[in-house]
Amino acid sequence: MKSRLLFYVGIIIAASNAQAALPPDAVLSFDTDVPGDPVGSVQPLSGSYFGVQVTPITTIYTTMAQHNGIQLSVIQSASGSHPGLPDGSESPNIDQPWGFFGNTGMHETSAPITILSDDNNGNVTLDFTGWGVDWNGIPFISLGGAPASFPGDTGIASMTCTSSCEAGDTFVLDYAAHVPPGDPSGFGGVPYTLHLEGTVIPVTAILPIAIDIKPGSDPNAINVRSQGKVPVAILTTEDFDASTVDVSTVQFGPGAAPPVSYALEDVDGDTDWDLVLHFNTQEMGVACGDIEATLTGQTFEGVQITGTDSIKTVGCKKN
Repeated sequence: MKSRLLFYVGIIIAASNAQAALPPDAVLSFDTDVPGDPVGSVQPLSGSYFGVQVTPITTIYTTMAQHNGIQLSVIQSASGSHPGLPDGSESPNIDQPWGFFGNTGMHETSAPITILSDDNNGNVTLDFTGWGVDWNGIPFISLGGAPASFPGDTGIASMTCTSSCEAGDTFVLDYAAHVPPGDPSGFGGVPYTLHLEGTVIPVTAILPIAIDIKPGSDPNAINVRSQGKVPVAILTTEDFDASTVDVSTVQFGPGAAPPVSYALEDVDGDTDWDLVLHFNTQEMGVACGDIEATLTGQTFEGVQITGTDSIKTVGCKKN
């Protein structure tokens, strides 16, 4: 009887641990201090960033701003990199476009990132062999490791969580590889490092919300040359309370602009409180011809939110 009881207890413990493990389809929602800001040779003290060792004694660091984050078990492609800095024409996926050596790039994957090991105590390894970037018009530069030339390139990222990597846990992820020798980017053989800090989000917790760009306006005209601010309202509905949004996590537009001010107001006349945020136009990254803009963020409980509304760009030069 005792051995049977111990057997049942073992099953319960195993089931509990299995439920607490990192979900195989989770989203790794990462944080940043200064979205997409090239910080040069000074390593950031926190947030998410990547580094490229361009000389034996110099590593260039660039901070990363989330677009969709890293979704496990799914291929995440990006496109539209080009010479010059980001201009809103890109199609990002994992992160917002960034500038590196004066040219635009975005991270992407050619194979799903999957879980290799998970001890249920907050220590996870991930398969990063499909990791790479779309940069300067080169569709895919592999950063999944070049073990034939660099035996230390394992293609494995290490991830540490505050608890068991269940939904809501915070994490730190580190990864290192080399650009393959002979790569057309001109950086063949150069060391690359990745550091991400953020929160584990279940994919089912990415919640679509209703937003209204420039409440009361139709169409929602945005002057791309304006030095002013654009209001965006997160609407309270039967299914969502706008007052639960953590304003510090909110970003808007292709440039992932942070809000410069906010207030609770009833913008749609339905007697409940909506959240109105204001963004600097020049930080939003809206480009001529854009027809919509997206707001992302999280609630205080860590639920990821996203909302999109139509726009009409004005102030553009005619061809």
